[in-house]
Amino acid sequence: MPPWAIAHTASQLRHEIDWQALLREAHRHAVLLLLRHNLQRHFWPQIPAEVREYLTQAAQHAQRRNLALTAELLKILRTLRGAGVPAIPFKGPVLAAAAYGNAALRTFGDLDILVHEQDLTAAGEALVAQGYVPKFTFTSQQERAYRKAECALQFRHATRDVVVELHWSLTERYLSINLPIDDFWNRAIAVKVSGHPAVTFAPEDLFLYLCVHGSKHEWERLEWLSSVAAVMEAQPEMNWEAVAARAQECGIRRLVKVAVLLANRLLHVPLPLPFRNEAESDHGVDTLFREVMLKIFAPGLPENDAHKRGNWYLFLLRTRERWADKTRIILRSSLRLPHPNAERYMLPPQLTYLHYVVRPLRLLRASVALTWHYWTAERRRLTAPQLERESGHGRDSADAHLFTH
Repeated sequence: MPPWAIAHTASQLRHEIDWQALLREAHRHAVLLLLRHNLQRHFWPQIPAEVREYLTQAAQHAQRRNLALTAELLKILRTLRGAGVPAIPFKGPVLAAAAYGNAALRTFGDLDILVHEQDLTAAGEALVAQGYVPKFTFTSQQERAYRKAECALQFRHATRDVVVELHWSLTERYLSINLPIDDFWNRAIAVKVSGHPAVTFAPEDLFLYLCVHGSKHEWERLEWLSSVAAVMEAQPEMNWEAVAARAQECGIRRLVKVAVLLANRLLHVPLPLPFRNEAESDHGVDTLFREVMLKIFAPGLPENDAHKRGNWYLFLLRTRERWADKTRIILRSSLRLPHPNAERYMLPPQLTYLHYVVRPLRLLRASVALTWHYWTAERRRLTAPQLERESGHGRDSADAHLFTH
């Protein structure tokens, strides 16, 4: 923690703190290990004994889990090498080491491994031989459609609580983000995972992937942003001109600008030179930044599925700068088959073709519901002053209005 952050936290600790709320938020944002680490380094005697005990026990449990997952990753990599399958682990313990230099400081729940698509069957068979079970069973037609639309197959160990995701791509097709997988493979670097050799993404490619991943999830967890900021700080020699050029080529420069602006304003990481002027002068980026900040620190009331999905698609569209990508997102989202997780929307295999009719109608219905929701909300907002004047409570309502919008 920088000196100003230590001083600010020390001043906050002099006031009464709702520790239950703090711990609840740390869990929600998957930063409990970082919270405990920083409190222990700088403020441990000032923390209530029961909070210290809780943090210690939670950290020990998470760290045991991390060690077990790291050992499992190494075992899987050996198995894949034995099957002649090249593999690149990313996220999980590899990201923890790249970002924090310590796998004990990042919470992770599964293992992500990139393989070549032509090796996917061999990799899956190697996992099954080690006791893993694929989450979904496909017909050959379903598997072809799934591979075309999605980016990973999930496997769960039959007796251990371990989930492995085998990736052949890094993004789903509907996102319209063509991260150059062959280049990621060619630029991969050698690393050590608990002292054992492995390869992972070059820092510039890792940074771009983390920006895409966080943006896809609307940055709703602080851990995703913390990892981005930590990678930026851990890699002072990162080639930012190359990052900017690759982002431009992939059509993701705006979502990268949102990521660096969040890291700068929230975690005080210096803005990289190629994005310095753009991130702060782009009105669209600033609007997205403010929306993410509200989602992180002031989550609203629960939304129904249609509103939540609609808001998510609107966010995705506004993070992209090219109209061609926006159009592809709309078309591919409208025409893609349901993910196997969405069992309530699945049709029998012989009726699969009906999805191309049903899904656009379902999305149209959701769009109409979302439009109606925003129209009625705006109408209520515009008529509120008149209602306040008529009721005689204008000043109190106006003051409250400042805190709700």
